[in-house]
Amino acid sequence: MASYVVLWFYWQGRNCARLLVLFFSVVAVLNLISLMHPRGNTFLYDFTVISNAVLGIVLLYWLNRRNVRGWFKSGHERS
Repeated sequence: MASYVVLWFYWQGRNCARLLVLFFSVVAVLNLISLMHPRGNTFLYDFTVISNAVLGIVLLYWLNRRNVRGWFKSGHERS
C-alpha cells in the first residue's frame, strides 16, 4: 500500500517521492553485499538482487539528471 502512495506522489512530481526512490535505489545497490553469503535458492536470489541493483543504478543516474531534478523541484508539486 505504501508503494502506491509513493508512486502517486512520484507521478505528481513531488520531490519527496523522488528522494525516497533515490534512497531505496541506494539500498538496492548496497544489497549486492549480501551476495557474499548465499542462502536458499542462490540462482533466484542472486538474479533478484542483481536486477534490483541494476534498476537502482539506472534510477540513480536518471533521477539525478539536471532536467529531471528541475522538473521535480519546479512548480510541478501539486496539492
